[in-house]
Amino acid sequence: GYNFGLPAVVTDVGSLADDVVEGKTGFVCKPKDASDLSEAIKRYFSSPLFHDLDRQRTLIKQFANERYSWSKVAAITSSAYAELVG
Repeated sequence: GYNFGLPAVVTDVGSLADDVVEGKTGFVCKPKDASDLSEAIKRYFSSPLFHDLDRQRTLIKQFANERYSWSKVAAITSSAYAELVG
């Protein structure tokens, strides 16, 4: 995934689509729709994500570090526990 700078093609199920910036970190397709999945894969292969993957990998890693770094996850977890404890 994102930690390795790899773009994702995901279905719009649960919160998966919330983690994708369309065309920047990956592509979203409709669930249970093979045709839409095929289109998302085609969009990937015709996009800068594919044609300039070395540069895009750096941007995807930065995105991942901003959203999912251990310090960010720790802050969110700590905040959730603080709310539960009162």
